[in-house]
Amino acid sequence: MVRQNVVSKWLAVFLLACVAFTAQAKEVGTVYWVPFQIQTYLPVTVDDIATMMDAPCVLTSEGAIRDIVEAAKPTQKPFNGNAVRAKISEGKATLVVDNQGTLNMGGKMLAMSEETLKEVVLKHGGCPIEK
Repeated sequence: MVRQNVVSKWLAVFLLACVAFTAQAKEVGTVYWVPFQIQTYLPVTVDDIATMMDAPCVLTSEGAIRDIVEAAKPTQKPFNGNAVRAKISEGKATLVVDNQGTLNMGGKMLAMSEETLKEVVLKHGGCPIEK
C-alpha cells in the first residue's frame, strides 16, 4: 500500500512537470533557415525554403520579427527573392531574409548580419542554428 502511494505521488509529479514544460514551450512561430553562405544550384524562394527542411525551428516567445526589424539597418541592396535564406513566421506576420541579409519591409529595404539574425532567433527559442 505504501509503495503504491509512493509510485502514485511520483507519477503525479512527473505528469505535472510534463504539463509545466509543455506550457512553457508554447509555439508562437516558426523559422525556416538555410545558412547565408550556402550556394545552391536551384533558386531558393519563399515557397521553396519550407520544403528544404524536415521541420522548422520553433519560436517559443513573441517578438522575434519586431526584434529583427529593430536590429536591421537601412540598405540600398535589393532583395533577391531567388536567394531566400530565412523565413520567419510569427502569428500572421512573415519576414523573409535573402543571402545578403536583406529584408523587404513593404518596399523599404533593411539589412542585418547572419550573426545578429541567429542571436534574435535563439533569444526567442528557435533551434540552435550552427555558427
